[in-house]
Amino acid sequence: MPRKTARPAAHAARPSTYQFTITLRDTQPPIWRRIRLGDGSLDDLHAAIQAAMGWADKHRHYFHIDDRHYGRPDRLADQPFAADVVDSAATSLADILRADRTPLRFAYVYDMGDRWEHDVVFEGCVEAPPIASCIDGGRACPPEDCGGVGGFEYLLEVLGDPDHSEHLDAVESMGNYDPADFDPVWATARMTRSLKTSGLRAS
Repeated sequence: MPRKTARPAAHAARPSTYQFTITLRDTQPPIWRRIRLGDGSLDDLHAAIQAAMGWADKHRHYFHIDDRHYGRPDRLADQPFAADVVDSAATSLADILRADRTPLRFAYVYDMGDRWEHDVVFEGCVEAPPIASCIDGGRACPPEDCGGVGGFEYLLEVLGDPDHSEHLDAVESMGNYDPADFDPVWATARMTRSLKTSGLRAS
């Protein structure tokens, strides 16, 4: 009787590595980041965006995807769309991305006061390890609580004009802030610290 041979083990499915580009609306030149990360929740994507952009996660946020709002329902109870908020902590990236992994554009809003609105573009899955990283981008993140895009533009005007009556106060409060500064290594390090306790792999 011939001896049975073991079947070769099926290859494990390769983990998905998602690539996103995030652009802060109404900024010129644009403030933007391109990030990669493995599957996780929308809360993980929120944490990755906060870290890569340079925000401090001091305020509320939500995603607006295909006419639905995603966020923390308890933190968005005063918003007009509160009754329809989907829990972002219980929503995976795979849940909201297209099954064929084709590009998808949606909105990410941070800080209900300053209202920093971001365009998020899912560019597709890439051949890369599912390690959270920032691979490209441009310009420094605006300071928190500076009054939104309009306030940020005014701040840059003040910082760039030594004769402005508020220049010295702005320089004192902002230190060595450089609006052109961007370092993907620094952004990746922030992502690593932010995501190290999540289900995502961090570099």
